Amino acid sequence: MVKLNYKPEKYYVLVIVALFVSVIQTNAQDNSLSESYTKLINSEVGIWIADNSEYKSKEEPYDAYGIEWKYGIGNKSLIGRLYGIKDGKDIETFWEFRNYWDTDKKTAMLMQFGSDGTIGAGPFLTMNTNETELIQTFVAPNGLQYKIGHRTQIIDSLKHIGSSFSIDENDVWKKDRTYTWEKQSSKKGQNNSLKSLNDLDFILGKWKAIAKDSAFTSILEYKYSPKNKLFMATNHLYGKDGKLFAEYEGAYFIEVDEVVYFIAGPNGETHRGKAILHKDKVTHLAQLYPGKGTKSYRSEMVLKEDKLYYYANYSKNIEIPIHVDYTNPLIYEKLNNPMLSSPKTNKISQLDFIVGIWKREGKNQYEEWSKVNNDSIIGHSYKFINDKKFVTETLVIKEMNNKIVYEATVPNQNDGKPIQFVLNSVDNSFFSFENLEHDFPKKIQYTKVKDNTIKVSVLGDNDKGFSYQQMKQL
Repeated sequence: MVKLNYKPEKYYVLVIVALFVSVIQTNAQDNSLSESYTKLINSEVGIWIADNSEYKSKEEPYDAYGIEWKYGIGNKSLIGRLYGIKDGKDIETFWEFRNYWDTDKKTAMLMQFGSDGTIGAGPFLTMNTNETELIQTFVAPNGLQYKIGHRTQIIDSLKHIGSSFSIDENDVWKKDRTYTWEKQSSKKGQNNSLKSLNDLDFILGKWKAIAKDSAFTSILEYKYSPKNKLFMATNHLYGKDGKLFAEYEGAYFIEVDEVVYFIAGPNGETHRGKAILHKDKVTHLAQLYPGKGTKSYRSEMVLKEDKLYYYANYSKNIEIPIHVDYTNPLIYEKLNNPMLSSPKTNKISQLDFIVGIWKREGKNQYEEWSKVNNDSIIGHSYKFINDKKFVTETLVIKEMNNKIVYEATVPNQNDGKPIQFVLNSVDNSFFSFENLEHDFPKKIQYTKVKDNTIKVSVLGDNDKGFSYQQMKQL
């Protein structure tokens, strides 16, 4: 074997071809096509994507790589290609492949052809039921030869982890790169691993993301409704001024063994498509109606280290994009839920900013809060009529059973009994007290806008209600 002293154009694409194949050798004694190989090619047909962010550079500007496998003539082999993806688009093809069954050697073989004329070929070797090995010999246009090895872990039918190795003249393996390949979905019913809506549990709860240019803030919330067999989703978008400018409501549900994704937005806009779940990731394939600008998109919600990364590729065509744009993701952080956190995080001191006298903007209405001790803040709402003070509501915020509870008592209502709202969402200066069993309101939210301004939102079903600002008087 000649030592490699030649590197073809874009050499790095050689070391990423960590192909993902199942155990495919057989003990068959005849020359017929191996049954296990037939199963292999049936499972591998489709598009597989691997993120390249770890290796991306000026010389290698690709966000991801894709491998596309199609049936060869007679469905007895596979034809494939490796290509680069940038900004969600297929930029260029580096290699073409032919994966076929060698009836003489009784094993699967892989041949590949590079854009610069390099040719590689080699057999797949069995290591164990969950890992495979491939060794290829490459011949460069100048006649020099070299070896590259690939080892692949079969995680499941939708995810393979492949590593590539340089092999020197002494057959010593040196690892180059490792990629995680995930199978995409492009046809109805294909690769739909979402067997139950419960598999969406990892995105349950409320999430917040701020766009990089701070142009808007997104608040996502996911809830499961067992009674209606729906997985509910809402998205509220707020501008720089803190005002809500758009809201989307929708659901995931099962329809003929497929998970349907449906979202309704402003001005009659609707999104409809399907959702595919790969471990800790949800892929949406949707079309928009009426679709005046964007008509379709492919998006992904990926859970990474307790954060949700939202990637998307929007198109003005009705055909759904085959790739996702992995640049500039919208990153969501989960809003804390004091009901699930330790008592140490449930301190009234989080709400000290509310202490004082506040006047509702443009109204003869006031709200006054005083801190009694470290466990409670008391308050009341009032107005003046002919210079006489009239209390309209008495209020208490207190710790109760390791929860923070907001109690409101309105004269001549509810037989004079207080109504409780539990602090359910916290994010720095945002506090949402909720009682979803109450008719109205179901949520009372306080947001610290700045030291002398707070925003109060009083919301009912579907977060509809009203908001106003209060200015600090004392």
